[in-house]
Amino acid sequence: MDVLDFQFKIAELDVSRGVFKGYASTFGNLDLQGDVVRPGAFARTLKERGAEPIPILWSHDTHQPIGAGTEAREDSHGLAVTGELILSVARAAEVRDLMRAGIVKGLSIGYSVPAGGAKQAADGHTRELVDIDLMEFSPCVIPANPRARITAPPKSLAAMTPAEWSAHFREAGFSRRETDRLVYAVRGLGDPAEDAAIADLTAWLQKQRKGN
Repeated sequence: MDVLDFQFKIAELDVSRGVFKGYASTFGNLDLQGDVVRPGAFARTLKERGAEPIPILWSHDTHQPIGAGTEAREDSHGLAVTGELILSVARAAEVRDLMRAGIVKGLSIGYSVPAGGAKQAADGHTRELVDIDLMEFSPCVIPANPRARITAPPKSLAAMTPAEWSAHFREAGFSRRETDRLVYAVRGLGDPAEDAAIADLTAWLQKQRKGN
């Protein structure tokens, strides 16, 4: 492994990017607007979108885009998403910090319902959504669906445990001996200077490689 490859792998491990995971919608439960989303409701729109990123807004405000949904798929629980906050946007950086603090925990979808995409439930009040045009999803303080939650908020370097760093480095192809040395170095890094800490670590790794 040369120095350039080594630097590339370290960049992939930069947890300051603002990546998070969660459920933007869940199946089968009644939300605060009287809707129930059924399994398969997102299948068509996800297929049509393909690899196109899904806009992430702050609380459905179209004037405040803060990131991109890099993955979305249906599972048995609901619409599982991975999002990346664009931290050069001031609001996105604020939202990341609010997620880390546990203040922003909810997710919510922005959507429209095409003809035939909804039907009235037997109770005469509940609307069942069977086909949805997904337009965006949003982190928010109080989501319409209480079960739509952020399951893995962005982590600071200081919040990473040695075991988590060890797993990351091992998955990136480092030997156990190298991983032990890297974890020892990483444990000295932390907030608030995350970018500088990553740069310092990369420089340290370069010197170690050149010395071998």
